[in-house]
Amino acid sequence: MPSSSLSRAIRFRAACCHLAGLAWLPLLPLVAGCLNLLLTVVFNDSSEFLSLITLLSFTLLLVYSGIPATFWVWQRQRNIHSFIDERGRKALNFQLSVSCFLTIVFILTTLLVIPACSDVAHHYTSPKTQFVFSWVVGWIVLESAWALPLLAPFILFAAVQACRGRSHSHALIRWFVR
Repeated sequence: MPSSSLSRAIRFRAACCHLAGLAWLPLLPLVAGCLNLLLTVVFNDSSEFLSLITLLSFTLLLVYSGIPATFWVWQRQRNIHSFIDERGRKALNFQLSVSCFLTIVFILTTLLVIPACSDVAHHYTSPKTQFVFSWVVGWIVLESAWALPLLAPFILFAAVQACRGRSHSHALIRWFVR
């Protein structure tokens, strides 16, 4: 559809479907604080699993927060215009695809980190389970810390294209919502 046939409000609402995928952005300082907590636990030889579980839950919240935000914006506005519905579906499929890719990476990392940490854990005085768990959580946090900022330009580009009234598709997305 050319941008001249779409009103500014329609284009703005379509862009909001994409921008909802950046719902994790306000949570970034919280995750930075949790990373500090992880370093304290690992290097102070603390035996509290609760802090690691809290860190893991905040990180996963950060990674997957774009899905409900995008879904909510799309559901509220999809009946207004077909362009908003199309953009919302593409934004939601992008968020779901990225989440699936990151979940696969998290699982593969966990499968690789656990054996590596188990081999060296006997050199440390902390319990073996805590040592391995802290490294698994640390790797998941690091993967999230580099993956999410890399996704932001793709989301912003799609939002700008929606503001211009142009249709844009992300590469490598899986169509979960048709």
